[in-house]
Amino acid sequence: MILDMIWRVHRLLVLTGAIIVAGSAHAAPGDHVFSQGYPADGIATLDAGGAITAAGTFFGSVDFGGGALTSVGFFAPDVFVAHFDSSGSHLWSAAFNHDNGFGGVAVDAITTDAAGDVYITGRIFDGDIDFGGGLLVGPNELFIVKFDAAGVH
Repeated sequence: MILDMIWRVHRLLVLTGAIIVAGSAHAAPGDHVFSQGYPADGIATLDAGGAITAAGTFFGSVDFGGGALTSVGFFAPDVFVAHFDSSGSHLWSAAFNHDNGFGGVAVDAITTDAAGDVYITGRIFDGDIDFGGGLLVGPNELFIVKFDAAGVH
């Protein structure tokens, strides 16, 4: 009786193993898909299709996958926006130079819509910045910026 039970469990395990081996390989919930670090300070959002968009500030140079973005900031950081597909592959990225007011600039929120447009909001503590639609002048100014799915202002 015990040998019969052991045999049945063994057959079940062998069959289950064969099914698992024969199945297609998909990431299970919690499996690592990708990760990457960048020398920047920011926030990110995930859209319904799994695309990731990040925005924030940086000094020096940073490369999100589309070539180096270089900050001209000396006293205050510049702003970046970077967009990746659901696998983490770079789609587009851009840098926006802050004119070095002493108070700086901050990105506070980011979201996307169903069309893939990207919206960022933040504050200009001092100085000026142009995201592509004209110069925004600080100090103490709130900004709201919209980019289309290709990163165009």
